[in-house]
Amino acid sequence: MSRRGIPLIIDEAWGPHFAFHPDMPVAAIRRGADISVGSIHKTMAGLEQASFMLLKSELIAPDRFNICYDLFETTSPSGLILASIDATRRQFAQEGEELLQKTLDLARYVREKIAAMDGFRVMGREVLNGDSRHSMDETKVLVDIGGLGVSGYEAEDWLIRNKKLTLGLSDDRRLLIIFTVGTDRKSTEELLSSLEDMAKWAGDGRSDKKGLRPQIPRLRDLEAEQALTPAEGFFARSTRVALDEAAGRIAAEMLSPYPPGIPRIIPGQRITDAQVRYMRISMELGAFPYDASDLELETVRVVA
Repeated sequence: MSRRGIPLIIDEAWGPHFAFHPDMPVAAIRRGADISVGSIHKTMAGLEQASFMLLKSELIAPDRFNICYDLFETTSPSGLILASIDATRRQFAQEGEELLQKTLDLARYVREKIAAMDGFRVMGREVLNGDSRHSMDETKVLVDIGGLGVSGYEAEDWLIRNKKLTLGLSDDRRLLIIFTVGTDRKSTEELLSSLEDMAKWAGDGRSDKKGLRPQIPRLRDLEAEQALTPAEGFFARSTRVALDEAAGRIAAEMLSPYPPGIPRIIPGQRITDAQVRYMRISMELGAFPYDASDLELETVRVVA
């Protein structure tokens, strides 16, 4: 894109650590991005909200960038957050590779242990294709638990309620486990023990959704006509209809089942049967309707 005169801005929120270890994917700014955004509170050691933007561009002048940034920056930044950014920068500049090597060792150990458990399938490079197979972040362990007969949503909820254990994300059949420099051997052993207990619980048939295997529509089946622009759809006169009766109507709000929180319906789209089915199944499996005005998702706002 840069060769065509278009600045490339990469949201690298979950990859601010990439530049500090040779086994990590190549950082976006080193791949030619003009701007990259990283959240060091996610995978490094900054306080919550600690993030940064990197600029390396022949298309964007630094002074122009600073002017635009100042238009949106708070006039009352947190000194604690800024200090944590600087401390993390120093820590990773001096010890980043060593810290990440320990993190990778733990992640690889857990990956191997989970792969040996009945009902679990650890997803690795074999499920990737194209260039992505060369850019896998091994600190993120994706586990398919379809063999246990429970949804990822329900499994994560059980782990939170019974083990006080939170994971990165979950969906209808997967759990995402994220390792950071704050992960230690004790917490990994607790994780493995908790997963074994969760598998026993699922095997005992105590899950409300045991054996539930709804057919979630494929992503390509969720494509929809953009009948209006998002702004036109959002600001249009609207009414509320039952979700099950919304197919064919134009959405006036955004619906993003969480996890992962990616919009599946946006304002201005003509809602399809597949989208309605996707939202309904996601709710049944335990997703939260992020962005919805009706948090039970019995109704949805549409253009009147």
